[in-house]
Amino acid sequence: MGYNQQSNNMKEMEELKRSLDTKSPIPLYYQIEEKIREHIQTGIYLPGDKIPSETEMFSILGVSRNTIRKVYQDLYAEGLIEKKQGKGTFVCVPKISHKFVTVVSFTQELIARGITPTSTVLSLVVRNADSDTAEKLQIGIGEPVVYIERLRYGNGKLLGYNLNRVPESLCPGLDKVTINNESLYTLIEKKYGHTVTKAERTMETIPADSFVARMLHIQEGYPVLKILGIAFNQERRPFDYCVEYYID
Repeated sequence: MGYNQQSNNMKEMEELKRSLDTKSPIPLYYQIEEKIREHIQTGIYLPGDKIPSETEMFSILGVSRNTIRKVYQDLYAEGLIEKKQGKGTFVCVPKISHKFVTVVSFTQELIARGITPTSTVLSLVVRNADSDTAEKLQIGIGEPVVYIERLRYGNGKLLGYNLNRVPESLCPGLDKVTINNESLYTLIEKKYGHTVTKAERTMETIPADSFVARMLHIQEGYPVLKILGIAFNQERRPFDYCVEYYID
């Protein structure tokens, strides 16, 4: 590994360490996995790049060895990284994904198919934006963001898990609003005047890690549909950055 790549790896790991939220209900291993996945998907880590070893990651991030071991096990299982004997850990060729643009929400899609959508809110809190969230929402690092975790159902059957991130500056007090079965975008439009004019989404099928498996009551490794999305309002400002997992 060249000096520049090693230096960049250290910089990314230090940034990752600063972004970890120990007070979040989202497990640390999952936060770390999502950040590494994001680095791979956005090209910060390219196929063939060497990444820090488990020991190096443990030393840099200061979390438990079991947490780091879990991160690497999940990323190996997804085919995102591979270990080469005597050489280290490297980024694999990325999985094929599909990017598309839509303005149809989960709720609208189910209603159009004659299915009754319902939701259960797991958490609704304000946190400071990490670098990834800030970049996607085009806000400053550390600015307050409303995090909304929900389970999604169709005709009473569990279908998915969603995590939405909404800038508090665009939707002040959203964390105090009761969010039941109404579409989040419909609620935001009625209360704050933000209309979805475009939603960019990237979709791929991946094996469920232990966190997603627990949320969806499925076995670890079961295929799920993962969707990363950004919704834009009529002023072309992003007002929602979400990650969604659905039983495939």
